[in-house]
Amino acid sequence: MTDSVWSGKDPGDITRMINLANAGDVSASEELLPLIYHDLKLIAARQRRRQGKPSDMLNTTAVVNEAWLRLQGFGQSYDSHNHYLALAAIAMRQLLVDEARRQMRKKRGGGDAIHVTVGDNARVEDQAAWLVSLDGALEKLGEFNPRLRDVFQFRFFIGLTEDEIGNVLDISKATVQRDWRKAKAMLAVAL
Repeated sequence: MTDSVWSGKDPGDITRMINLANAGDVSASEELLPLIYHDLKLIAARQRRRQGKPSDMLNTTAVVNEAWLRLQGFGQSYDSHNHYLALAAIAMRQLLVDEARRQMRKKRGGGDAIHVTVGDNARVEDQAAWLVSLDGALEKLGEFNPRLRDVFQFRFFIGLTEDEIGNVLDISKATVQRDWRKAKAMLAVAL
């Protein structure tokens, strides 16, 4: 992430702080939140822009706060700062998909049915329906190839660079590039 507050900081120290906070160290958590909050807000804002009509969904601060709460207290260990941000982005995506489903139920009088028509060049007008459709397609892609799903999520939702994705997934930049092309092609067919 290009404008991160982590620039110039030791990645090992960052990872240790994240892991201490998630293990229940209150002082590490208090020290971490102001540092990580900036990156989490960037991710949440990016995801909300992609969903459309931001006033109809959770605001950026609510998404960040809820994701922070979901990531705390689970005893999860993270390999790196990017690994933490990747899981935070997944938590945010799940929050936004849940909110999109609520919006769709409210709009349709409480039903769970999703009606999306997509032709060859059709645009999905309802952003909530699009987000739910994308989530379903990502789940299916993950069943087929979890790494393709992860590469897509990390690049599309978080905005990690190819090098950062390679570091999180322990794969080469060339593999990230190939996986990105494959994932986009497969999701284009699914949507």
